Amino acid sequence: ECKQFMTRKSMLLSRKVSIIGDSISTFKGTMLEGYVTYYPARDVASVEDMWWHKLLSSSGSILEVNASWSGSCVTDARSRWVFPDFYDRTPLLGSPDYIFVALGTNDCSEGVALGAYEYNRPTAELSESAFIPAYIKGVKSLKTHYPWASIFLLVFNMADKYAEAIKNIGEHFHLPTIDARSY
Repeated sequence: ECKQFMTRKSMLLSRKVSIIGDSISTFKGTMLEGYVTYYPARDVASVEDMWWHKLLSSSGSILEVNASWSGSCVTDARSRWVFPDFYDRTPLLGSPDYIFVALGTNDCSEGVALGAYEYNRPTAELSESAFIPAYIKGVKSLKTHYPWASIFLLVFNMADKYAEAIKNIGEHFHLPTIDARSY
């Protein structure tokens, strides 16, 4: 799916891209001030090796805001360690044409409960303690803050049940989901 998306790169020409992610999207010097990075590291020493940098370079797009935080979750599972969750970062993306959400790996590793698909519940009432309602809350907030932006949901290193939840949410909101687990 990622390759298929990359072949449609012309749709991103000269566009601004913002990212909300966890460690797989972090790189020192490319993120909001004070945000915790994972890269550079032994296996990725250059920003050119980042998935998003390859996408931007190949499409002629620019990075608007990288609101990724190493170790962060969709849920509030790690809030005790001052990790901002998905919803907390949604208003920080500037004025992007495209938004990429690359979250869920740490929720999976924490064994966060999936919860229920509560699409009709008002955003403010959605729990941030279970994966599905927290993801829905983040997506609803993105759609409210950036009604003009195209939003893409990415699936990286996580169990099938979390990946399936993201795909279901993407289908409900008519958002493309890119399964990048083989990346």
